[in-house]
Amino acid sequence: IETLEDLEEQLHCTIATVTSEMLQRAQENLICRANMCV
Repeated sequence: IETLEDLEEQLHCTIATVTSEMLQRAQENLICRANMCV
């Protein structure tokens, strides 16, 4: 049985991973738009 602390840690890791992926995609989208505008 997982403790509440383990679940919280897992949740933080998941959020961190999702956030970094979203930021990476957003950055790529901005670069694509910037390149198209030039």
